[in-house]
Amino acid sequence: MLSTSFLSKHCVLSILHGKDFDMIQKRYYTAREISVYMGLNEETVRKWAQRGSMPFCKFGKSLRFDMRKVEIWIKKNEVNITNITNI
Repeated sequence: MLSTSFLSKHCVLSILHGKDFDMIQKRYYTAREISVYMGLNEETVRKWAQRGSMPFCKFGKSLRFDMRKVEIWIKKNEVNITNITNI
């Protein structure tokens, strides 16, 4: 059985590239791919990376995002609704 995370990444890749990625699992993604995955503007993802608040790698001049680290970062930044006092 495929994980929800894999299925989400599969959908993002299919939308962006118009190809079938059934058996391909990438680890590093572009800012555009991460923005689609997270439902954010691409510039927001780039700004968070430049500020150092979101994990990323640089391959030459290109920013790439390690999906494993991004998913860990997302989990660390989840908000527990029962403990919210200020948003």
